[in-house]
Amino acid sequence: RDQPSLAELPVAVGGMGMISTANYVARRYGVRSAMPGFIAQELCRRQGVELKFVRPDYRKYQCEAQNIREVIGSFGPYESHTSDEARVDITDRVRDRAAKHLDENSSEDCIREAQIEAAASLVSEMRSQIKEKTRGLTASAGIAPNFTLAKMAADENKPDGQMLVPRTRDALLDWLGKKSLRKLGGVGKVTERMLQSLGIETFGDVWRRRADVLLAFTPLRSEWLIERSLGVAPNSLDLHDDDEGVVRRKSISNERTFRDQGDTEALFQILKELSKELADDMAKESLAGKTVTVKLKRNTFEVVTRAQSTKRWISTTEDIYEVARDILA
Repeated sequence: RDQPSLAELPVAVGGMGMISTANYVARRYGVRSAMPGFIAQELCRRQGVELKFVRPDYRKYQCEAQNIREVIGSFGPYESHTSDEARVDITDRVRDRAAKHLDENSSEDCIREAQIEAAASLVSEMRSQIKEKTRGLTASAGIAPNFTLAKMAADENKPDGQMLVPRTRDALLDWLGKKSLRKLGGVGKVTERMLQSLGIETFGDVWRRRADVLLAFTPLRSEWLIERSLGVAPNSLDLHDDDEGVVRRKSISNERTFRDQGDTEALFQILKELSKELADDMAKESLAGKTVTVKLKRNTFEVVTRAQSTKRWISTTEDIYEVARDILA
């Protein structure tokens, strides 16, 4: 957006050490997020193009992410743990809009069609408002009965489109059954290898080989895989009722990807900035917490996670940073 001359060129955010993300042009040459920059550069060179690097600007990203959340929040309750992805429940808005075109004599088919049209138009409006508020940033969206299906649908028409998943049982299973299980969050390389050893690579394979899945995995894990293969998934946001009966989020987070950094003071400074951003987000939603978790990815790609609980509720930058610094130290 800010450098139109780069629009048609392969571009990666980061440097030779590590890439945090890449545009769709670069991805056509095999460049991926969390890839060492020198590998990405070589991939492009071997295909006759030069990869362009741009320095990350996290303050700008956080500012635009907040603009996007403000738009999304006007459409319904939402959950967002990263700067580039969110889940929003537009059920009430869909019913209200559909009701304007219905009466007490409307058939179930008419109600269903009106709700489908309402959902599609609302999401289109949301994406248009995001584009307007961010001065040109595009958004892709998936529309589905649950968030797992919606996320997969959002991948169908990137970077600037939307998709409504098939609404009939047979059509949905046909669409879902052909997809690779790597599309499903929660299926990593280890699980993928186990499934492949059973001849299972797609959602449809899970259902066809469900007896093998039940034998190979724990009851909880096998039930989870079979449910997802049928498109069944929880439909709740990351909210819960606390002892006071108030609906609050279970967690809220902030993260940052940066080039290899081994200087302790520099890491503490980044931690302080993240603590402030997190405190600001918590203040906007009137949140407080008792557990601080720090997740760190080393240059070996090993992910280390540590958590520490406090005796009292905390929400300020100083309190969050004090606990996080203690963990990092």
